[in-house]
Amino acid sequence: MEYKIKDKEVKKRCKQDKEKWFNHKAMEAEYAAQIGDSKTIYKIVKELSGYEPQQPLIKLADGQRASTHEQQANRWLQHFESVLNCPEPNITYNFENDDS
Repeated sequence: MEYKIKDKEVKKRCKQDKEKWFNHKAMEAEYAAQIGDSKTIYKIVKELSGYEPQQPLIKLADGQRASTHEQQANRWLQHFESVLNCPEPNITYNFENDDS
C-alpha cells in the first residue's frame, strides 16, 4: 500500500517537473523569437521534438552494420586502403609529344 502511494507521488512530481521544464523552454523560445534569435528557436524545437541525428549507415565487409565508432573507423580504413593502394599504371603519358 505504501508503495502505491509513493509511486503516485513520484509520477505526480515527474509530471510537474516536465510541465515546468516545458514552460521554461516555451518562455525561452518566446524570448528568442522577440529578439530574432532563430538559431535558439530551432535548437529548442529540435530538443522538444526529440530529434537526434542518426549515425551514418556504414556496412562492414560482411554486410552487417557497423555499430561502434571503432568499427566504422576500421571500415573506412579498409575502404581507403583498397581504393588508394592500387598498382602503378603500365602506360604513362608523354607530355613532351603533346601537339596541342
